[in-house]
Order: sequence, then C-alpha cells, then structure tokens
Amino acid sequence: MNAAPAQPDLTTWKLKMFDLANDLLTKATKTGGSRLLAGTKPQALVDSLSADLLKACETQNSRVLPLPELSQSDLCEEIHNIAMAAVGQLEETLPAIREETVSAEPISPGGSAILTLLSEIYPQTVHWAWPGRVPLGKMTVVAGDPGLGKSFLTLDMAARVTTKRQWPDGAEACDGSVILMNAEDDAADTIRPRLDALAADVSRIHMLEGVRDRSGERGFNLADTAQLEAAIAKIGNVRLVVIDPVSAFLGGTDSHKNSDVRALLAPLAKVAATTGVAIVCVTHLSKSAADPLNRLSGSIAFGAAARAVWLVSRDPERHERRLMLALKNNLATELDGLAFSIQTNEQGAPVVFWEHDPVTITAAEHLRELRDQAEKARHEMPIEEACDLLRSMLKDGPQPVAKVREEATNRVISERTVARARKLLGIESHRDGFGKDGGWVLELPTKGCQAPESPSTSGVAAFEQSPSLPMGSSKDANSNVTRGNALDVERI
Repeated sequence: MNAAPAQPDLTTWKLKMFDLANDLLTKATKTGGSRLLAGTKPQALVDSLSADLLKACETQNSRVLPLPELSQSDLCEEIHNIAMAAVGQLEETLPAIREETVSAEPISPGGSAILTLLSEIYPQTVHWAWPGRVPLGKMTVVAGDPGLGKSFLTLDMAARVTTKRQWPDGAEACDGSVILMNAEDDAADTIRPRLDALAADVSRIHMLEGVRDRSGERGFNLADTAQLEAAIAKIGNVRLVVIDPVSAFLGGTDSHKNSDVRALLAPLAKVAATTGVAIVCVTHLSKSAADPLNRLSGSIAFGAAARAVWLVSRDPERHERRLMLALKNNLATELDGLAFSIQTNEQGAPVVFWEHDPVTITAAEHLRELRDQAEKARHEMPIEEACDLLRSMLKDGPQPVAKVREEATNRVISERTVARARKLLGIESHRDGFGKDGGWVLELPTKGCQAPESPSTSGVAAFEQSPSLPMGSSKDANSNVTRGNALDVERI
C-alpha cells in the first residue's frame, strides 16, 4: 500500500499556494488581459482569486500539496490572505500598465469609444452577505410601508454579520464589520439597545453621522462616495453598509428624476463593487403602480440600480406578521419568502423573531391580494359607516330628515350612500305633524333593524324607482311640500 502523502508545514503550503495564485493571475493577463486588470477592482479580484484557490484545494489540484490541519474558517482566512498578497504584488505593476495603455491609444478630438474584449475579462464569482438574497459588491433595496420593521430587519442583518450567526433560512452569514447610516432613529436610545437585544457585536458596528471638511461638519449624502470608500478602507473588513432611509441622503437630488437619481447611484454602486461590501438601502412604497417594482418610492432608478429588491409587507391574515418577499433578484434563482414578527424578549426588549417555514406566495401575488382587499373595503366601508350612522341616530326614535342629512354631510357620507343604507336597513319615512310645524322624519322599521348582508348598487336602483312618498301635484295643500322636497326626502 502506498503511504499517505505527508502533511506539509504551513509555510511550505503557503508558498505553493502563492505560486498557484500568481500563475492564475498571469493566465488572466494573457492576450491583452492586463489592460482590463489595470482597471479591475482589487477587492473583487481578491474574492474571485480566493474562490479559485479554494476550488483547487477542494478538487485536489495536482499542484496543491495536501492540506495542512486547518479548520474550514482558518483555511478560508489563509487563502484570502494569499490572494490579497498576490493581487497586491500585481498592483505594483498596474501604474506602468495603465500608462502604457493610455499612451498607446490616440484620442480623437470628439472622443473615442471604450471597448473591452470579453476574453480579457477575469471571470468573477458572485459572493453573498446573505446567500441568494443580499450579494456582496452590489446594492440591495429593502422596501415597505412605514412602521413594518424594515429598520429592525437591517439591524438583525447587522447583528448576524458581526457575529457570523446563521441567517434565518439556515445559510451561513459572512463575517465582518458594519456601517450604519440612519436618519430616523436615535443611536443612543433606539439603535444601540436594539442591537444589544439582537446580540450584535457592537464593537464592529460604526455609525456614519456626517462628513468633516475645511468648512466644518455637515450631513452625509450619497454624493460623498469618496468619504464612504475611505471610511470602509479605514475600518477594514466591512461587509455591510445600511442606508436608512435612502431618501434622507439624496442631498439636493430630486428623488423623482430618473436621470438625476441614476447619476447619484452609479458612483455608490461603484463603491460597492470596489470594496466588495453589500450596500442595503431602505425605502418606502408609493401608494399605487401597475408594476410592483415601480411601487418603490421616488424614481424607478432605485429598483433598476439594485441587484436585489426585497418587499416587507404585513400579512393580511395576521396583523403582527411580516412577509419578506422578492420583488427582484437578478443574481440568484428565485427563493421562497420569509416571515417574521417583532416580539419582546425576556428583558422586555423588542427583537426580530423569524419563522422556520418558508413563504411560498410571490410578491406580485401578495400585492394583488392587498389591492383586491383594499378595493373591496373601499366599496364596503362607506355603506357600513352610513348604516352605523342611521342606527345610532334612530335607535331612540324618529329623527328629522334635515338632521340626518346634516350629520351625514359632516361625516362626508354622500346622500346616495345614505339611500343605500336606508334601503338595506328598511328605514321608513313619513310626515310628522301638519302645516309649517310638521316635517319629514326617518324611523327604524317596527320589526327591528336588520344588519346588511351584502351592499349592492342594484338595491339602490330598485329603491329609487319605487318611491314610498306621494309625489302629489306641484304643491300639496295639506303639507306645503313641493315635488322637489319630496324627492329630496326620498333620496335620504
């Protein structure tokens, strides 16, 4: 039997892996590839090279020595460090490559097109902060109506990244620091207590509160991408940046102008790609739109710039339950949604509680269901309000039509809606008294007031075509009620 290959010492293994990393980079620069590498983002290159080296280890590449006795996390860290060293060595040659590239290409007076052969592009693997849901190096949007827990959700994400705890769906979280930008909640009495309750490592979470320049201190806005990139580099190993809400950091940009918003978001997306961080932007939903993705508040550019958009919405069947559903996910296969609620822990602090079972309804189906319910309520609520008004006013006896009409007007209930309610409840009208001291009144039926079963406009037509009041001539001798007044009574 052949003896198993001896375990190499760690130093020898690192040297061999470094050689392999250099060979992979050299292969990528062939056929003019160095021109592209001169503009490639270092962090993205490190991530892709790390993935290639790890794959070589897993497939027992003939050039890789047997693995030393390392845990999986230690192995990944060593490979990442090797990739960083190889890319760092390559970067030393990039200024000369850039200078050679620029001097070799004449620029016409009107400018020239920038072309790149796909053969020169170094293939890169998509990496994830939350596998399949929140990509690293990209922008993600979390959208929903106010008060549903979007900020709680992003703080839960921060807690998991800083402690490398599993995600609610069982996926492994990445490990790193977090930058928070929050324009609505106080850091001392809201954000910090919530993060403590979520068991976050707050020593790895940084609040970006503003920018200091020669003129003094000012608020941060999305045009300050250079300052954001510098902060990410200074902190080191940042994996998540949360901007909550994104509308508060637009500076003077009109959130409804697509071209302006795109111009503002493009540099932000570049920061994500350059640094390899996941940038999560929180936004609200507009009231209505045919396309669910167009319901993002402000410009459609927010949804277009993001590679993933997640909807946070209330479960119509359970008031306290929240649904997290995909509105858009360009970089992964479609995943089931998730459900959570905000509950209190043993210390009485609010925390995010995730359900284990997936949510199979899609965002489009859910929003369609909400629209249908709202439309149904829009038709039913006015008639129910009118029925409640008539019941309350007539429960102690007949009331003058004028008084009922005045109260309905005060509550912004139309005469047509009151007529429908009167028909459904079987309310009767009759003349009370004689002469100028008399008048028309409404009264509940003697058999009692019946609750409406199903409001319907067909009942209104039948009611209006079968008036119960005598029309008489142009003027009734006994009542002094004109034909027009009688019609007004019947309408009520």
